[in-house]
Amino acid sequence: MTTRHAMTTADAAWLHMDRPTNLMIINSVLWFEEPLDWERARSVLVERIVGPFPRFSQLVHEGGVLGGPSWDDDPAFDVDNHLHRYALPAPGDQAVLQEVVGDLIVRPLDRSRPLWEMVLLEGYGGGDALLVRMHHCIADGIALARVMMSLTDLDGEPLGFAAHADGPHRSRAGTLAGLAGAAVHEAYETAVHPNHAKALALHAASDARTLSKLLLPGTETPSSLKGEQHIRHAVAWSPPVGLATIKAAGQALEATVNDVVVAAVAGAVGRLLRLRARRAPGLIEEAKEVLLKLFDADAEYSADTLEGIYDDLKKVSAQVLEGSVTDSDAQTVLSDIARQEDLNGRIRRNMLDTRRAVSFMMRSKMLNAEQFEDARQILRDIESLDSHTQFLFDKINFLMDATVGFLNINQNKIIKIFSVASVALLPPTLIASVYGMNFRVMPELEWEYGYVYVIILMVASALGPMIYFRKRGWLK
Repeated sequence: MTTRHAMTTADAAWLHMDRPTNLMIINSVLWFEEPLDWERARSVLVERIVGPFPRFSQLVHEGGVLGGPSWDDDPAFDVDNHLHRYALPAPGDQAVLQEVVGDLIVRPLDRSRPLWEMVLLEGYGGGDALLVRMHHCIADGIALARVMMSLTDLDGEPLGFAAHADGPHRSRAGTLAGLAGAAVHEAYETAVHPNHAKALALHAASDARTLSKLLLPGTETPSSLKGEQHIRHAVAWSPPVGLATIKAAGQALEATVNDVVVAAVAGAVGRLLRLRARRAPGLIEEAKEVLLKLFDADAEYSADTLEGIYDDLKKVSAQVLEGSVTDSDAQTVLSDIARQEDLNGRIRRNMLDTRRAVSFMMRSKMLNAEQFEDARQILRDIESLDSHTQFLFDKINFLMDATVGFLNINQNKIIKIFSVASVALLPPTLIASVYGMNFRVMPELEWEYGYVYVIILMVASALGPMIYFRKRGWLK
């Protein structure tokens, strides 16, 4: 008897959003330094994913308008139908892998089978790569990431923390009850806190604008990122960024990991749009626009330069804070710091001149509404860069103080040597001075062992302070 499970509303939405030009498939690429043992990988896949998670052996059944889609057990399920192997063409580098992956991810998954597949790409560098494709209706990205992590081991033991892909699902009645509860809660908040109605209105207006962009064609702002969609996809990825680095940035900014990643992607997309805009034909039609675009490009150049200064200061900081800076190292460091300080100062002076020029254009009322908004955006960019230059000045001052501190430590070590030597040699010098007086009454002058006695006394008087200093730890 076939077991049937109702699909959640969210998963059904992902299923029905599938388009040939925009497949709702999560694609993951893993690569290995050594060739993968395919048979062993197959057994691990069956043991840790196909067995524990029913979604990987179930079909999608469309139940019609009233019934909605559901999950049915596949009576003819065969895991080998979902596993494929290909050999990468020479030279098997990252560019070749990206091109092959781009060709593979445009293929829709077979709806007559469970919606996933894995493709072994042999000959990537010295090892292999693995393309994993799973439809978004199976689970969300976080759950699928945990499923993928369940394939890995830590110290020879499975991680075993994957969230179950067949977890509890809310029924439609439960969803309606939740919506009704939310409505009652908002009504209560509005009655108790009248200002809450204003906040709801603002949120409703924002949601309405978002909905209009999704439903009404032509309501979005034109952009070089928008255009006719195509089936062909290009695939690329950046070098890995350590999670510890992202968490440190999030902690410094009181933000989440997701906030940092989204901000980085948004910044990259914004920079791409500005770069494309400058190259667009017919972008500039009058002198004021030329001037504004020059000021915008100047702010962009200043931002890139400040990033370069920060990267250079990171290298200097690593060299200074490692704890062993010689005088020659300190000379190099001080030279680098002075160069970065001068460049940072020139950038700040340049931004001051740009701010004054843009502010003058805004006060003179020579700009139209769109140009005025562009000028305001330039001023906002300059304001953010101005605070960053102050941060760099503080960092430069800290590194300068730290470097000078290491120089003082090195000088103190030298002075310490002379101080110890002078204190240790003071008693022998005093003894030699006493016996060099040649007074008439000096019994040791007639003593046969007087000379040896004085030498031993001088050596002992020198060793005494040295032993004391060493015991107190002053010679370290």
